[in-house]
Amino acid sequence: MPDFALPPRVACARRLEVEARSPWIKGLTWCENADGRPLVAAAAGTYQVQLWDPQSGGVYATLGAADGDVTSIAGLHGPGLAPRLVTAATDGSVDVWDLGRRERTYRLDAGDSAWAALRAWIEPDGRARAAVSSARPDGSRVELWDLDNGRTIRSFGPVRGSVGDVVAWRDASSGRSRIAIGINFSGCEIWDVDTGRLLQSLESSQEAMWALVTAGRPGRSPLLIAGYTDGTLDVWADARKVRQLVGHTSNIRAAAVLESGDTGVLLISASDDGTVRVWHVASGECVATIESGQGMVTAVAALALHDGRAVVALGSADEFANGRLQVWELNIDPPLVDLPAARNTAPLTSADLTVDEWPVRLTGVRPRPVFTWGRNAALTRWPDGRIVLAAAQTGEVRIWDVHTGATISVLRAPGEPRSLAWVPPGTGSPRLVVGYTGYVCRTWMVEDGTWVERDLAGDGSGGNGVTVVDVTERDGRALIAAGRGDGTIELIDADNGATLQTLGDVGPSRRGLVVGADSAGRTMLASLTGSGYVQVHEVDSGELLADRGPYQTPHIAWVPGRDGTLRLAHTTYDMTSRRAPASPVSDVGWWGERDTASIPGLSVPLDVASITALVLPDGRATLLFGGSGHNQSAESEDHLTDGGAVRFYDAETGAELYTLPGRLVQVFALATLPLPDGRFLLATGGTGDESVRLYTVSGPWARPARAPVALAPVTAGLRHAATGLVTLGLRDLWYPLSWIDQLITATGPDGDDDPGIRRLRQLRWPPAARVGLAALLLADRLGAPRFRPPDGSTPGGQLAHLLAALASDPDSRSALPLPPDDVHAAADRLDGRLITLLRILGPDAVAADPLLPLRLRDGARAMPDVDPGLLGLVGAVSPREEAVRPASANAVGGRPDAGGVGRRGPLTRLLPSQLALPADVLDLRAQRGELLFRQQPVESERPPEPVTLILDTSPSTFGPVENALRTVAHLIVVTLWRAGLPAWVITTDRPGLCLPLRERADLAVLWTRRGLIQTGLETGLATARRRGRPLVVLTDWHRAADHPLAPGPSLRLLTSHVPGDEPDASPGPFRDHLPPHPDGPALAGAVRVALRSARVHAGAPR
Repeated sequence: MPDFALPPRVACARRLEVEARSPWIKGLTWCENADGRPLVAAAAGTYQVQLWDPQSGGVYATLGAADGDVTSIAGLHGPGLAPRLVTAATDGSVDVWDLGRRERTYRLDAGDSAWAALRAWIEPDGRARAAVSSARPDGSRVELWDLDNGRTIRSFGPVRGSVGDVVAWRDASSGRSRIAIGINFSGCEIWDVDTGRLLQSLESSQEAMWALVTAGRPGRSPLLIAGYTDGTLDVWADARKVRQLVGHTSNIRAAAVLESGDTGVLLISASDDGTVRVWHVASGECVATIESGQGMVTAVAALALHDGRAVVALGSADEFANGRLQVWELNIDPPLVDLPAARNTAPLTSADLTVDEWPVRLTGVRPRPVFTWGRNAALTRWPDGRIVLAAAQTGEVRIWDVHTGATISVLRAPGEPRSLAWVPPGTGSPRLVVGYTGYVCRTWMVEDGTWVERDLAGDGSGGNGVTVVDVTERDGRALIAAGRGDGTIELIDADNGATLQTLGDVGPSRRGLVVGADSAGRTMLASLTGSGYVQVHEVDSGELLADRGPYQTPHIAWVPGRDGTLRLAHTTYDMTSRRAPASPVSDVGWWGERDTASIPGLSVPLDVASITALVLPDGRATLLFGGSGHNQSAESEDHLTDGGAVRFYDAETGAELYTLPGRLVQVFALATLPLPDGRFLLATGGTGDESVRLYTVSGPWARPARAPVALAPVTAGLRHAATGLVTLGLRDLWYPLSWIDQLITATGPDGDDDPGIRRLRQLRWPPAARVGLAALLLADRLGAPRFRPPDGSTPGGQLAHLLAALASDPDSRSALPLPPDDVHAAADRLDGRLITLLRILGPDAVAADPLLPLRLRDGARAMPDVDPGLLGLVGAVSPREEAVRPASANAVGGRPDAGGVGRRGPLTRLLPSQLALPADVLDLRAQRGELLFRQQPVESERPPEPVTLILDTSPSTFGPVENALRTVAHLIVVTLWRAGLPAWVITTDRPGLCLPLRERADLAVLWTRRGLIQTGLETGLATARRRGRPLVVLTDWHRAADHPLAPGPSLRLLTSHVPGDEPDASPGPFRDHLPPHPDGPALAGAVRVALRSARVHAGAPR
């Protein structure tokens, strides 16, 4: 089953309590003595710092300060380094102490500061750094110091207020150093260390005391903690607020962090309420509470021990007595993995790696033909925590949630997708860059299916050339590197599409691109030319650093070294081995910013088609090579299998570690991503019977998750039920899980034959959408308190525990019987208009929001009766998940130059023969996607433009008129969506409100709004005209005649009438009239009039 980081079990025991020398402990840190034994240092608001031995409880040393109170302290220790302590005082002095000799090494002057924020750390190259805040005449600043020579490296600021905390880290995606500055009672600023530029400002929801903590893994982005006076905490990661923690009852003072591959990040928070809480960040649960017995806790520090336990030091303050230092031991199940200290220096061996199939099968994986090279698979983690895979298949890019195997989206375009890269998640909503044949590059906004397209053909392009792409982050912005058809490389701002830089010379087109960052933070770009050369450019300067070759079919990958340096591995196929197809060989060469002569040579017994580096938590790197079987003998199945294998090698010794047997013919893409339990997810993309496969890579650094061992797989139905139950719980609707599961079955194809439930079964919805139907049937039944989860639990934790329980012994499950009489009575009470509305909105809307049917239950009573024939037409053009943004309204569902007949398209291309079908048959075929559409437009039309609809919902439209008007309004909105355009609506019952229509659920507005006033049309027109967009007025013909409405490019008029009251006016270019029961051609004509471009001549044919 998928990996869920479950909250650990934590037991706390106090091991030490001593009295400080002042009422207030302002700072705490863990450090080491010369023997490596842990010590706890405390700044108690005096001129001294005391260090305690937590084992004996005695004072290890007392270090004297200068002329100010010591307010901040930080420990410095690491393998082979002398332990040091850095202290900051209110007189502006920063002292560096040698703890072995217990004496001050030197003093820095950081300027006057009433309360300095201080952080110190060791860089990968072994150099010591410190960041210290100071108060200057022009405002607070943060100085970055080199502690080895006492020099200032850079100054950041001035910032907007007093500095509460500061932390630095190296960004994993760009390789550049960052520093975050938390500003008390304000926000947080993120700066680029190398350039000194302010990259981003984060705003808290209220006045906050910031505590910044960084996880222990190299390159991990920090957690930014905003603590508020009401005791709540906001957790930020990758510049996004990811969690709110609720439990403290008073002001937050400090925070610390522990990290483990088994459980993820544990956050420790200290508060004025006298407690310290331990939080499991992934689930948001408080897993332990420490009662200090003092008035308030002012400082906290945490340390992971090598045996898997942890110790937490907390300092308290008391108004009437001296503060106290306490040390608590945390026994954690499963034990912590001490990641910072676990840097293994031993070489990897074949016993260190285990590779297993990913247990979740992906839906919709299709075969992919051979000879389609390109990096066609990419993994990322979305801000909501989901791990997402994108892979190129024939004619499309499909995106999956790997934990469920469900398809999130399908992106289709005219070209063949070959090269994929995710935009870093901290730079906006999920975006995917795709390189296509024909030198086309698209940046997809995955959540709404829109894109920005760029033609990169250049002067020397060929018709079948491929745009190769990669993405990095620089100065807080996403940067796309794309190979042009003329051989140059274009660097593009992913946010605005602007070309920032062009690298390389005109020549053969590029076959590959990879972007990395060296130890100095410089952005490095390696590329493959079409003539077989390997080139390396330094992006900022544009300098060509390496030009090697020519090689036969080379492939490249950046490999970070343990010392922080960057190396490039490149392969070349041995031409002589082509005479012996059973034993191809590819040689590996190296280029690096430092000497690479010491790296052993490597020969891989594969025709290598892809290469990547997997960096383990302890810093060791593994090289992965994907093979190509396209040159193998068809007579030998073994040859083909070996050709598509994946081989693992130690990047330092060249030793072969593991061979993953071939499941693809050619492995053109290797993508990896760390999992919460320390393992890695590996995606292999290429050609063969499947386009992509998933595996897990584990070793001694990873531990199995604590979830119970699955004796039987959790069915998809139970997964839907568990997810739906947690979602319903957001509205405090808690029922037995078995009830949700039974109702999902009852409303399915083989479900309950009760007449009321049969109406729901006829919707033919998938299980995920039937969760909303279960909620509808249970809405009038109160859940018992015993069905509620524990107070303080979060939706993420609830789902993780449910799935873990379902994965345990299936014989221990007990199902509470569902009361059938109550359910049947609830089904009988359902209004038929609600079911009609649900049919119109479709299953995807309810699957995304299972509470939608409940919210619509009352409003649906205002819905008119919809003609079955119209209902079928509405269903035929409902927006589908697979839809992509077309070039025009007429190109929805097919290319404008395509011929023939297909099963997808806009209403304007519905074959006339389909309109002759009986209403019930038309409806059924529409629901099944079996209607036939012409695949070539009759005429060439300009793309539509965004419009504002004004829908008359007054009594004069009640009956057949509103039936026609609401139907055509629905079709207009859906046509706009499928053209990638927005839509707005104003209804005359609320004429001052202009509502945006963004998703399927919003369509309910068009069907449920009604009013009793007749004067709303004038106000609605005034509201719409302030928007500056063309208007589409939908009303009955009498009201249109009573108002001075002049149809034209800025106002399109659609009217209808009751039977027997036909108007005399004839239609025009911007005016159309619908009969009370319009057929398909009439509706198609009305949509064309509503969305006709203003540039169309008034006399142009319709």
